[in-house]
Amino acid sequence: MDADLPITDVPNGRPIDPRTLGPGMLNLVELEYLACAPIVCVEHAWSALWRLGVRGRAVNGRDHLDALAAEPVVFLPGARFELAKFAPGNPSTPAALIPARDESADVVDLAAWGLERGELALWRGALPALGLDNLERPRGDGPLVAHETVLSWLRADREGVFIIDPSRAARWLDGVTLGVMDHEFGRRLREELTIAPRIVAPREKRRRAA
Repeated sequence: MDADLPITDVPNGRPIDPRTLGPGMLNLVELEYLACAPIVCVEHAWSALWRLGVRGRAVNGRDHLDALAAEPVVFLPGARFELAKFAPGNPSTPAALIPARDESADVVDLAAWGLERGELALWRGALPALGLDNLERPRGDGPLVAHETVLSWLRADREGVFIIDPSRAARWLDGVTLGVMDHEFGRRLREELTIAPRIVAPREKRRRAA
């Protein structure tokens, strides 16, 4: 192939994804993620998600660096975790690994969601929320949905955001209208955030006159 041809000029007419060209194109988080087992290949983990209603795109993601993985982890204080293979001798827990993307959709961290007790922790602590890549995705005139639980966010095919650390999430959510499905959760979220975003919830149905 002519060295002057752009990277997308290939015989079959399909563009080359730079991330498939070799380790030098991947960051450390992506490399570690690819070393983990896809969750669809781990029967007990996949079955647990299926029973919880987490299926389809929530499991498979949007591309080859977005599907859920399965790996035993060691949960640490401060909502952090380590992969069990790097912490031998410590009690481990089976977990679903979720690629955590920033607002530019780059995978910069991994979240571990415990399949036994539902605890959530981050590997590097790089992001204050899951779903920050949805900030830049078109959603019409509707608000960005803030989910109260990780399970709710997964069941919604990872649309919207799940806020892990409200104070740190403020920088990303400044000027964003958040939508919640529960008034009490909306009130708590408003109190916890260090900014004052607009938060909207469905109007309560008015009782019909007798």
